[in-house]
Amino acid sequence: MRMARLLAAIAVTGVALGARAGAVPARAQAPVRTQAPDPDGVQRLLRRVEQIVQAGDAAAYTALLTGSADRSHALEFASTEIGPRSQRTVIQERDREPLRGAPPGDGFRVIVDVFAEFGSRARVATWRLDLERVAQRGGGDEWRIAGEDRLSALENVYRLSLNPSKQFTARDLKISAEDLDLTLAEGSVFVAEVDIGVTALVLLGKGTISFHPDPPTEKGQVKIFCGNETLETSFDTLFVRLNPGDFGGLVDSSRLHARPVDPRDLKHAQEIFRDVAGLSFGIDLGDLSRDAWSLLPGFGDFLAEMHTRRFDTLTYARSGTEAEDITVFDRKHHRNIAIYSSKSKLAAHGRFYNEDDLVDYDVLDYDIDVSATPDRQWIEGRTRIYLKVRAFMLNTVTLKLAEPLVVQSIVSNELGRLFGVRIRNQNTIIVNLPAPVARDSTLTLIITYAGRLEAQVPDRETVAPAGDGQRASTQEEAPLVTPEASFLYSSRSFWYPQAVVSDYATARIRLSVPSTLDAVASGQLESGFPILVAARDARDPIPRKLYVFVATQPLRYLAFIISRFARAETATIGFPDPPAAMSEGVPLAGIKYRSLNLSVEANPRQITRGRDLAERAADIAMF
Repeated sequence: MRMARLLAAIAVTGVALGARAGAVPARAQAPVRTQAPDPDGVQRLLRRVEQIVQAGDAAAYTALLTGSADRSHALEFASTEIGPRSQRTVIQERDREPLRGAPPGDGFRVIVDVFAEFGSRARVATWRLDLERVAQRGGGDEWRIAGEDRLSALENVYRLSLNPSKQFTARDLKISAEDLDLTLAEGSVFVAEVDIGVTALVLLGKGTISFHPDPPTEKGQVKIFCGNETLETSFDTLFVRLNPGDFGGLVDSSRLHARPVDPRDLKHAQEIFRDVAGLSFGIDLGDLSRDAWSLLPGFGDFLAEMHTRRFDTLTYARSGTEAEDITVFDRKHHRNIAIYSSKSKLAAHGRFYNEDDLVDYDVLDYDIDVSATPDRQWIEGRTRIYLKVRAFMLNTVTLKLAEPLVVQSIVSNELGRLFGVRIRNQNTIIVNLPAPVARDSTLTLIITYAGRLEAQVPDRETVAPAGDGQRASTQEEAPLVTPEASFLYSSRSFWYPQAVVSDYATARIRLSVPSTLDAVASGQLESGFPILVAARDARDPIPRKLYVFVATQPLRYLAFIISRFARAETATIGFPDPPAAMSEGVPLAGIKYRSLNLSVEANPRQITRGRDLAERAADIAMF
């Protein structure tokens, strides 16, 4: 459990999610893109809207309306979406489809992302604009706005930096969070501020760390790490992120005394800030902005990056969205030292709890269409996630997807195109919903993505039979057999969008691989597959092999492996009736199976070992 949630508490902006099998709707389709006969006309109109948003001229927006547009709705939209003058505005078109009721080529429904920058603060929104071509007096035509709606918005995004005009001298400065005491005996402090207060600090100087967890289990984990139930060490630099509203309660500001800025100290502090500020709360806005933008921590959230000589960098994080909301993490070795529930969380859910009872939603079914090209380690995917809301109200959906995979679109059958934020340095996507979705509602998300993702190294724990009934290790046999190249993508790869907290869901995997290779994936191979399909284009001239695997019974993890395979063994294992002592007076619940179809795929030079594995698997199943 600990390793499965290795970075859970560092993703302090996430929410806990889960999955459960259930009814599945028909396969959903994303909006179809249609090229306009006059794409420049639409783009010219969008550039004009971009200028209006940057100028903060809400009244000018009405000049772009068609004669039939709802002007009162447009004025309300403009007053909300077009604020004060911005320093920079970017509008990017995402989807375009024919506008219902308009002649072909004369109307389009366009989805755009809008980025507006106001100094160190920014706002991101997704709009739906209905555009129509209208005739002008004297001939010619222009594009105008017939309707508009905001689909989602992300407010108060910040570009953080240290204030170069502020430096504080600190002596015996204390910063305390639950089970953590940080003391700067003597040194300097720099701050990063937003419009509502201080959200980050950099401390330079001689300081001490005391982490003293209360739960006995965590004391044992700390003792394994450092030899004592309390982790006490010194730090020379410290980076802190917190909500500005928590600053007064966590930081003893009476110990901070303003002083003239020392350029050398400022340079050192800025170097630390650049190195660690983006490790948490940072978001990637893609083609909207190349700058580093950040979300504010929630109330009660706290993060400390502590650089020590003895242990390198240690991270303490408290995330109110997690059931086990306190984590201490060893960044150098990528491992948790402690992870547990705070006192307030224990009071809320008790010492013993089921994670499934705390999730905001359950995933009921995954429908994955993925194309893998192993020689380039390239993945192209389209995943439909069917989920049911379990929270009282759901405002955001947080998913896991490998950071190298670029999200091209997120579409909901019920809500249309959605805006997703990538959390930097984490396999996390936060999807903003345009309005809260009530408990027991169902929601379909269609996520399209692509990128280079390295395959995992398979665990080579299988063994070969030896002459006297003993088994020889693979290390002894390795020089005799050169293994086939294989490419494994399992739950550790985050090769498809998935819930943060793993749970059981049904699934369908449509997997395309080069025709020279074979594949095995989670679920049962559909009859008639694999089939050969033509090459996609000149860039990928090799024909491909298409597999379809279906899991009608819920699975917790989904994976696939690509290599060269041959069938090593196929068998049907019959199960005897259970002994009377096991069933008398206690009716057997659930689905019962009388047999198991077992097949083993192996590399061609590993057929014998594959047959041995089949015998062992049969023994396990019978047991």
